[in-house]
Formats: sequence, structure tokens, C-alpha cells
Amino acid sequence: MTRFVPSIVLTCLFALPCTWTLAEAQEKPAAAGQDIPEEVREKLAHNIGCSFMVFRDKVQEQLKVTREQKEKLYQYLQTRLPQAMQALEKSSGEREKYNQRTHEEMAAVLQETLDKGQYTRLHQLELQRDGLFGPAWNLKELQITDEQRKQFMAPIMETDQKMQGLMGEIHNGANPDEIRPKALQLRLDLEGKLEVLLTDAQKKQWNQMLGEPVDASVLYGGVSSPRDNPTEAAQQRVAAKIERVQEGAHKWEADGRDTSAIAKRMEEKVKPLLEAGKFSEAEAELDRVLEVLNDDAKRTEAPTHPAQAPRAISSAPDSRPSREIIVSYADETKKLQLYRVNEDGSVRRRITDGTHDCSMPAWSPDGKQIVYLRGSENGGALWLSDPDGKNPKMLLASGLNMEPSWLPDSRHIVWFALRPGTAIGSQLNILNTETLEIRPLFRDPEQVKFSNLMPAVSPDGTKVAFVSNRSGNFRIWLSNLDGSDARQVSPLSADLDERLQLPIEQKVPSWSPDGRWIAHWEGVEMDHMSKFTGKPDRERDALIERSWNVWIVGSDGKNKRKAGHGDDPNWSPDGFVTRAFPDPTNGGPNVMIETKDGWKELPIVPPKTPRYGRFTWKP
Repeated sequence: MTRFVPSIVLTCLFALPCTWTLAEAQEKPAAAGQDIPEEVREKLAHNIGCSFMVFRDKVQEQLKVTREQKEKLYQYLQTRLPQAMQALEKSSGEREKYNQRTHEEMAAVLQETLDKGQYTRLHQLELQRDGLFGPAWNLKELQITDEQRKQFMAPIMETDQKMQGLMGEIHNGANPDEIRPKALQLRLDLEGKLEVLLTDAQKKQWNQMLGEPVDASVLYGGVSSPRDNPTEAAQQRVAAKIERVQEGAHKWEADGRDTSAIAKRMEEKVKPLLEAGKFSEAEAELDRVLEVLNDDAKRTEAPTHPAQAPRAISSAPDSRPSREIIVSYADETKKLQLYRVNEDGSVRRRITDGTHDCSMPAWSPDGKQIVYLRGSENGGALWLSDPDGKNPKMLLASGLNMEPSWLPDSRHIVWFALRPGTAIGSQLNILNTETLEIRPLFRDPEQVKFSNLMPAVSPDGTKVAFVSNRSGNFRIWLSNLDGSDARQVSPLSADLDERLQLPIEQKVPSWSPDGRWIAHWEGVEMDHMSKFTGKPDRERDALIERSWNVWIVGSDGKNKRKAGHGDDPNWSPDGFVTRAFPDPTNGGPNVMIETKDGWKELPIVPPKTPRYGRFTWKP
């Protein structure tokens, strides 16, 4: 998956689980601090902002907070608690906005309540926790230059990639308690790499700012990794889905179809999970089985009217010569490289050999060039080359550049530059690949005051689909190429997931070749999962993962339909949509393509490949 995720997620592995709810927060009387469990205060400190560290018991011991001071602090916390708990349920961008709003207010309360020595020590602990990649307001004294910030990007991105690998281990069942020391070491290594980039004067000042070091448990709190404890409701859902699988298998048998693959998956995958009491994981596996059954059932359905669904091509992919694809996936060193491969998985040729990741390739409409992202010492550079990887040319050296999209003239590309650690404030840009001239794509102040990212230029070059938070949460928007006449294009029935009560977001738009349809990802963002919140909850994680789907909507905003579970949609040159999702059976991503005969695997990524960085079709 390649959606935007928080750039540095080191602290999330140290958070405690929290079972206190917003309803309880609102019902509690504004009494003493013991009414607010330690786990709630830990969660606020980890997910809202460093200033909430003052409510952690071990931090108060460090500061030698008096009883009277505690009472004042807890009275303030009681007044802010409902709003803070609501912020925890928001998207990462909304939480960041809340954190920025409350920083000054919290600082005023702390300055009034704590003495000068305590306030200074709290600031030192905040710096020790966040380090040189923390909020800008904590680093003003250090006077870090723009050039230094650019130099910070490479080690930060490298650490981010390693952290994603650790997150993947947890997602695949590793014990978080065993992963946490590795994450802490990554953090320490990153601090060392960043400190090297400071001047001698800055290093001296930084050590003074940090003060006396403390144990990690003071900064990050305790750790916990309770075993999965499924609810009765989860067991009931599993039982209902088993019945649906049985009904589907009976229909297959009645139609004379082979059900041996379904039986094998139930026996080898679902049964062991049920016997181990892992009902959430079993439910996720049953969803995959049902998806196979449902996709097969669609094969016999008559095609819908052209005004109601994307056009199906006249023949399935197997009936014509295999087409070429350039795909990004990890090599033996786990670095992303680009490979040129036939869509049936044959004739595989590696075309990059970078020491940094190469990802997000985009083939030019005339078929003569590709543009892609390549890690660099200054972030993520934009590169141009021939489709065989020859004649590489760096277009843009610095910045966190993402999602290049070609204009039909095969000379200009549109992309967005991500701000370190956040999507807030990101903007779209356009670049001439021949002259290297760059300018903002949108210039109207009413447009650029919002975040605009993940662009996809229409096949005729007159419009751009993009992601923006101008309506609150991130949604798919469509406008003229200059940003005028912008509108939301993919309607939602609700802003919150009904079962999770978490915001639904939309990302990664992709145009059909005829310009009539836009595919995109839709679901609850992954930063609400345990590995980011620090609150172990496998059932909740499974629900979040099942919310990730690819949807297709008309460019007129009508006739929206769900393509299926997955992410990173793409379109074949003849109008078939693709989707990708993790394959727990074989490891790595499973890329599927929709054909007139149903969904089929697109075997462009080898099994057990740990990382995947998208693909592009030859026009």
C-alpha cells in the first residue's frame, strides 16, 4: 500500500492500550486526578501532543509536582478531556490541527501552574521525546536552516522505511514487545545522524536544551501487549460468514464448478485460526474467501448499461499478446527497484540499480519516457529515463516529491511535494521536463489555503483529479487543470464508518483511459490501527483493514460502485481497473485485474516480496 502515512511513527510502539471511552470522559465528574486513568493520560501524551506528558505519573515524579499543582492540572484536564478524546478519533491531519491549536493554551496553563525550573525541565523532556524531528515550535531556539532541513530528509526517510518494515512485522503477527527495542534503536540511530548535520555551536546548544537524560519509560510510558480476546459479536459474525461460504460453495457444486481450492483454504487457513481462538483474523480470511465466491458469481451476470459501469473490453487479457508493465518492488537488499515485465509475469528485466528506493513509475503517453521517484540525500528526487532505464536524468533533486502524473503532451508532469511528517499544506506543482521550469499548478489563494495532493491528470489534459481536505477530511476532488470549478466527485453516504465511528477518507485517484471514470481508494486510514495508536485491538484493526476498498465513480460524480478490497488502483490501456492488497498466504502484494470474466491475478510482483512501490502500463 502506498497511501500517505505519518512519516515518523517511532513513538507509537511505546503507547499503552486505552479502554476508556469518550462517553466515560463526558460522564466523569470534574474531580481528582484518580478519576482519569493513567492509560488515558498515556494515550493523550502519545497521540495528541507532548504537552500532555505533564499528566504522566513518571513525568510528574521527575518534575516533583506538588499535590496542589496536580489538582490544578487535573482540573484543566477535566475541562479539556472530552474535546481531547474526540481529537483522538479524528484523522492524523485533524489531530495535528488540534495539537497546534492547544499548544499555546497549554503552555499558558503550564507556565501559570509550574515553577520556572519545572517548566524548563518539562520542555527538556519534550525535546528528549521528540528529538530533532519534533514540532517546529520546540526547535526555534536551535535556528535550524532550510539547508539543514533538506539534509535531514534523507535519514528521516530512510528511518521511515525501516519503521514501516517493523510495522509490517507487527501486522504479520510479531510480538510488539519484541519490536519496541528495535524501534527505539532506530530512533537513537536517527538522532545520531541528524546531530552530525548540526554545527558545533548547535550541538552544544542542543545538549544544553536536552538537559539530563531520563529512562525511556519516562518518555514513552509502559508497554503492554495483551492477547487477542474476541467478543461474542465477533464469533457470531464468523459463524454467519461460514454459513455464507457454505452456501456459495454449494452453488458452485450445483453449477459443476471445482470447490477444492475453497475447501483447502478453509481447512488450511480458517480452521487453524478458529482453533486458536483468533476470530478477528479468521473473519478477515473468510472475507477473502467470500470475495472469491462473489467475484466468480459476477462472471455470469449480464453486463450493465454503459452509463452504469465502466466499459469492459471485448476480450480477456489472456486472448491477446501480453503487454508490458514497469513495476516497483524490493530487491534482495529490500530496496525498491524498477522492473520491466510482461503482464503475465514473464520476461522480467531490472532497469534501475539505485542505492535508494525507486518507486511510483509513470509511463509517458507517447511511450518514450518514464518518470519515477528516487530516494536521495535531500529527500525524494524526481527522475526521468528511457523505458529501459537508460539515459537517466534528475529533474528535481530535493523535497518529498510524490505521485508524478503526465500531461498528454509527454513534456509536462504534475506532482505534489509532501511536507515532512504531514500532508497538511501540501500543494500541486507542474514541471516542464525539457526546460525544468516549475510553477504551482493552482495559484488562486482560495485554492492553495487547503492541502492539495495526489494528482491524476485526465487523459485529455483538461482536468485534474486530486485529494484535498477543503471539506474537512481528505476527499477526491475534480477541477480544471488550473484548479477552477473544483468539486467533490465521489459522494459518500456518511462521513464516519458506521461500525468504527472513524472518519472515512479517499485517496489515490486514477483515470480510466477514456476519461469517463475515476477509480480511487476509500476507507478508514491506517493511522487508527494499533501499530499507530499503541492500543492493541486486533478486532478493530481487522475492521479497519476491511474498510480499504477501491471504488469507481463517473467523472460526472454518478454511478459509483465498489470494485473490491484493496488499494492503489490503476487502469490497463484497454479499460480494466486493477487493485492491490496484502496476500498473507504468499506474502507481499496481490495485484488483481478486472476482466470480462471476473477478477484475475496480475502476477507482476514475485511472491514473498516485502515491499511494493506501484506500477505503470505501457501506453
